[in-house]
Amino acid sequence: MTIEPTQALVPAMSSFEGAVLVADIGGFTALTEQLSRADFGVELLTKCINDCFARVSRGPTELLPQMHDMQSGLEHALSS
Repeated sequence: MTIEPTQALVPAMSSFEGAVLVADIGGFTALTEQLSRADFGVELLTKCINDCFARVSRGPTELLPQMHDMQSGLEHALSS
């Protein structure tokens, strides 16, 4: 599609509700380095992060009780 010089470009805007999550996972670099050397480590980390964000999207009451279980699971995987 070519825009002719005589055609005016009209600015457009739309509104929607949204949210932004900024998260800093302490020790994430060290954790990824350890998990990258383990069998299925990357897959485990991906599943944990996906589970975490799925719970966040449902609200904090869904996430907070599960954080300890996720940390314990990762620690167990690293010690194996």
